[in-house]
Amino acid sequence: MVEQVTSLLKECVRRRQVPLCNSTGIRYKQFDEFDGDQQVELKHRCETQSWVGICDVTFEKFGRGLISIQRIKKDDVVVDYHGKVIECVPYEQYSLHPGVLPEYCMEIPGPPKRIIDASSEVCGDHPGNRCLGRFANHCNANQRNNAQNMKSADVLLDKLEPPVRVVVLKARRNIEPFEQLRFDYGDDKARKLFSEKPADKSTERQHSFE
Repeated sequence: MVEQVTSLLKECVRRRQVPLCNSTGIRYKQFDEFDGDQQVELKHRCETQSWVGICDVTFEKFGRGLISIQRIKKDDVVVDYHGKVIECVPYEQYSLHPGVLPEYCMEIPGPPKRIIDASSEVCGDHPGNRCLGRFANHCNANQRNNAQNMKSADVLLDKLEPPVRVVVLKARRNIEPFEQLRFDYGDDKARKLFSEKPADKSTERQHSFE
């Protein structure tokens, strides 16, 4: 069964013409120790969505999701959670706006407190770039099968002018090729929903952060 799933995922990658690559990605063990070059590179990848070693696919059970197409080391930054940044508006109020999909709105406690609205697959701030992090599915942190392989972190790139804040999903353990990329949304409602139903159902994503 595992070999069959791996073959199907490889076929998805082949049809999308996504090369299997051996890049080690960007490793940040301590987010307060980024050097200037690392911060510039991370900002560039966030703006262009040029993330190495991942691919979006469609699962029968989960709907759309992300998989790794290379080995990813623990603590490597895998992708960012990207979208329109909203400040000074309560999450409960903003989520009621027309066109907003609450299940794709991430509330960041900050400081500063803000919302990342990934309702649209295409980034409004960087036209033409797809927001890949929005496809990562939920996984309970306490699941015994170790399926949760990413965790979120709110990062300040303080060596840039002006400084920039980004939310990244980094590898919480070594990730093998063709694993589904998942993290805990940090919301009890989501944990219950996705433990019982396919993960393409809507839910409020109120993520937990480091």
